[in-house]
Amino acid sequence: MSGAFALGSILAFYEIVTRLKLSRNPLWLTLPWVLFPPRWFLLSRTGASEPTFIFFSLLLWYFFIKGKHWWAAIMGALAQLTRFTAVHWWLAIVIIFAVQTIKTRRLPLKQMAPYILLPLALFAHFYMFQIRYHNFWQFFSVQNQFSQAHWPPFWVFTRNQTFGIQTYWLEGHALFYILYLAGILALLNKRTWKLAVFGLSFYLPYIFWVHMDLRRLLVPLVPLLLIGGQKFFSHKATVIAIYLLYPVVFANFIGFTSWNLAP
Repeated sequence: MSGAFALGSILAFYEIVTRLKLSRNPLWLTLPWVLFPPRWFLLSRTGASEPTFIFFSLLLWYFFIKGKHWWAAIMGALAQLTRFTAVHWWLAIVIIFAVQTIKTRRLPLKQMAPYILLPLALFAHFYMFQIRYHNFWQFFSVQNQFSQAHWPPFWVFTRNQTFGIQTYWLEGHALFYILYLAGILALLNKRTWKLAVFGLSFYLPYIFWVHMDLRRLLVPLVPLLLIGGQKFFSHKATVIAIYLLYPVVFANFIGFTSWNLAP
């Protein structure tokens, strides 16, 4: 199923970029996502939940921008049932409606009402934990063993070997923070500001988070990174370079799956 949703995500991305006219070269912008980043290539072929989550998130963004709020809410609820991190989309939706309310001086209750499905889906998600593990808060019990939020932001860079994060990993963390933020900030314009809000609502909480696998946590932002950096990622030289380096991506896949200690 992961592979099917990965393919569905790529096709949905192409359709969304085409229909919203987010790039002059939708196909060339979509092609890099098949292999880039290598963590996505791995997740999309190992049964991870990220492809499913990203598929429903893409549809949520699309329907939200098109003003089809019931469809957007349904996609958001399905994303919430897939991964807890869909709570980030709540924040984005609240911010966007708040901005629109300030501009129009009218509270769009009719448009907001469908999004009650998202907290209901989260409750259903946690209730499943109660039934299966007899602990409604099971998610947080497990999560605290691997990562935690800390103040001030970027705390991970000042604490050596926190949660097993060696200092030689930290340059990679810094590069990921820079890359994704640049892509999101590029969306701050009249046409794509709503996508920027979705991106920032997901990105900003992770500047407080300490986790060794940051590149996996930020994978849901890849579609926004591609759109924000569409001039670079849709350039033929970039696409050709990514595909010429397919052996490296595949070698990373083999090495990661061979040595991964997760059950």
